[in-house]
Amino acid sequence: MKALRLAIREEQKLDIRYRAKTGVDSTRIVLPLALIFYFDNVLLVAWCELRRAFRHFRIDRMTSCRATGDTFVGEGKALREEWDVTQRSSTVET
Repeated sequence: MKALRLAIREEQKLDIRYRAKTGVDSTRIVLPLALIFYFDNVLLVAWCELRRAFRHFRIDRMTSCRATGDTFVGEGKALREEWDVTQRSSTVET
């Protein structure tokens, strides 16, 4: 968690190894944007370079995580705003 918070704050790209629900492992380079805390897990909100889209990664399914040395300084705020718009458009109002 500490490394994730630091990467978000300093806008550092991360190389993560991730195990999907199906058990399939993948490697991703992501731009970490935020952490979302639920009662039973924590999600990393990130821009995934492989999928070229916003993705949510459960941190309990990450098998490794390291900073790549590359940054996206100055892009984080705009990406978070864009992610927020995508979330609002997919949320049903009641």
